[in-house]
Amino acid sequence: MKKIIGYLKDYIRSEFNPWVYLTMALFLSLSIWYNYENNFLRGEIYPMRGQWKQWGAYFLFFGLPYFLTLFIDFGFRGELKKLLKPRIIAVAIFSMALLSFATFFHWHKALSHFVFEPGFRMYGLKLFWNMKRLIVILLPLFLYWKLIDREQPTFYGWTWKGANLKPYLIMLLIILPGIIWASFQPDFMRSYPSHVPGNIEKASGWAWLSVGIYELVYGADYALVELFFRGFLVIGMVKYLGKRAILPMVAIYCFLHFGKPAGETISSIFGGYLLGVIALYSRSIWGGIIVHMGLAWMMELAAWGQILFNQQ
Repeated sequence: MKKIIGYLKDYIRSEFNPWVYLTMALFLSLSIWYNYENNFLRGEIYPMRGQWKQWGAYFLFFGLPYFLTLFIDFGFRGELKKLLKPRIIAVAIFSMALLSFATFFHWHKALSHFVFEPGFRMYGLKLFWNMKRLIVILLPLFLYWKLIDREQPTFYGWTWKGANLKPYLIMLLIILPGIIWASFQPDFMRSYPSHVPGNIEKASGWAWLSVGIYELVYGADYALVELFFRGFLVIGMVKYLGKRAILPMVAIYCFLHFGKPAGETISSIFGGYLLGVIALYSRSIWGGIIVHMGLAWMMELAAWGQILFNQQ
């Protein structure tokens, strides 16, 4: 934990600018208020589902906070000229296009119908929904790393080197009692577990296997989130933006949560900031993966514990 605190102290000491942070806080606060007050994401962008213009809408949705944050951060420091490099602009556009396409991706239903028999297609729909970032983001990032970004020593932090997992496991242990308490609340059980086997899966005799496969895919999606946000947007962009790669990542990570409860969106700002700083200094994303996947799976296990306990 001391090392993580040291990372934060060093980052804040070297990068903190009151005008940048105040402007960012104002921008994100207004954006969050406008989205939830006017139901912007669900009311304006969700209805475009299945139309190619939704990809463009998502590009603007993520691109605006990303480029605006860069403008704010470099602008207040009088360094805007540093941003006017074709490579920086090209990589930023590539990353926004990739993220927006992964969010736009709507062929999970078609894939489920192609792969699964009629009775299992709802299950397949859940699987492919959680696999869309895996399908859309992983291969392009890997090819970019291998063909273009060859001087990057690791696949954007996908390495155990420099990763001390003990602090993250301690974090999870500290959080565990809160999750157990939350599992006794009705709202929690309405959301978790994410997948409960249907009658056909139970009748076929592979109910628990279906749960195991789903949970692996569910966890892998969180790993892809870390690879893109803390890996590519922080570790991969450091050579262009330096330590200032973190704030634009935090901004779009916040926007990614706009379809979720407001409290979760607000907490994503602080979580994204912390995980970004850790990735920046450790050059590993495994700490974030452990925390992200650990939280997700602990909530799933807590919900299953409630279900099994109440069945007795």
